[in-house]
Amino acid sequence: MKQFALASIAADEVLKRTISYKFIIKDHYLDTESRFAIRVPDSPDIVQDNEGIYRHSNSYVNKKHKNMPKNLIYILRQHKLAELIAMDSHNSLLHQGPKDTIRDINQRYWIPKLTALARRIRKKCVTCKKRHGRPYTYPFATELPSIRTQTCRPFQHDGLDYFGPISYKTAAGTTGKLWVMLITCLITRAVHLEVVPDNSTSSFLLAMRRFIGRRGTPKTILSDNAPAFTLGYEMINTDIRSMINSSQTLTCYLASKEIEVKQITPFAPWQGGVYERIVAIVKNMLYKTIGRLHLSYIEVESLIIECEGILNSRPITMNPISISDTEAVRPIDFLLPRAELSLPNHSFTGTDKIRITEKQTREYLKHLDTIRSHLWDEFYKELYTGIKAPRYKAKAHSTESPQPNHVVLVETPNLPRYRWPLARIIQLLPSKDGKIRSVLLKCKNTTIERAINQLIPLELSASDEDQD
Repeated sequence: MKQFALASIAADEVLKRTISYKFIIKDHYLDTESRFAIRVPDSPDIVQDNEGIYRHSNSYVNKKHKNMPKNLIYILRQHKLAELIAMDSHNSLLHQGPKDTIRDINQRYWIPKLTALARRIRKKCVTCKKRHGRPYTYPFATELPSIRTQTCRPFQHDGLDYFGPISYKTAAGTTGKLWVMLITCLITRAVHLEVVPDNSTSSFLLAMRRFIGRRGTPKTILSDNAPAFTLGYEMINTDIRSMINSSQTLTCYLASKEIEVKQITPFAPWQGGVYERIVAIVKNMLYKTIGRLHLSYIEVESLIIECEGILNSRPITMNPISISDTEAVRPIDFLLPRAELSLPNHSFTGTDKIRITEKQTREYLKHLDTIRSHLWDEFYKELYTGIKAPRYKAKAHSTESPQPNHVVLVETPNLPRYRWPLARIIQLLPSKDGKIRSVLLKCKNTTIERAINQLIPLELSASDEDQD
């Protein structure tokens, strides 16, 4: 300390820095011994100089390489000083990889297990995480939701989406555009297509009225977060509430008609894959058929309805291989049940004469119920018993789990990575199975919701550091 005081009087900054540097090196030996009970190991390659600093001779390398640095300063890897030296080298090299950091450190220091330290430093570096960081692990579902496997009427649980625009020729010879609202039953995979003139909320409400008038009121709807959908659902449910307030006797009945809306996480289209796949099929049919043709509005609408019929006639179970096999089940079999549908061990034919008597009518209706029951049995047996668990492609991901107050980088479509915004997790949103698939974020004075596999963790929160 006397030498440091003399250097301060002389205003010699270089000497002050050298004295401070040597003091820190010697002090970290004492600090490591007092805190961790770890001393410098006894080895013929490690010697102590006249200033009390331990040095590694690096003799087994210097025998063949005369230009290699000798007498490297020995640093205990358990002390914080080793991490600070590695971080300083990493930053001075402009965040290069671990190999460059190791080479730079080995010019002056000898740190045991330096490779693991260099990798850990790069893994903790916030700047490197912004460029090379991996997102959280997304827990994909391992089983179907309960509403996807229960017996109910068609279009009681639906998925909804828009696609378009599709061009058509107007009566004046100009080009117009229309959109298509697609609704698919989550259970029977039946499809309903509605042509809409635009993607406004009013057109969506009118299309929903047409759908409900022909298919009945759905119980639940799964869709994305399009503004027209969000506002439309609010208006539909608000109208139902106003109706039940005007008549107390219909309260219980109309309250049960309120549609439960389940919107997927923003920018997470895979959560709506049940209807996105149908959208891709319809687009493929339409664009291949239309090509460069200039069809009128009514021709396009007719073509779309034909696509609906083709989709509802597609087999959703295994096609029969032999005559004795069960006929493949199609979505249209649930929409338009046929009495002549052939099923094993049931030889009822629709050509039998049915007299209009109460007894025979009841027997006939009972037999229709039996056919419908066996149709559902065959549907479940063919579709679900042979289904295989999905295999998701393994992707590189972070080993951390999302926690409140974590600072993350938000993946943003159509933007380069260096322009992705920073955000802070304020709330975890568990799914029905208790797993975390989305979170609420505070980003630029706004609150947004995102899937966790679109978030790249940058550093631990303050609460986590206190626990460490």
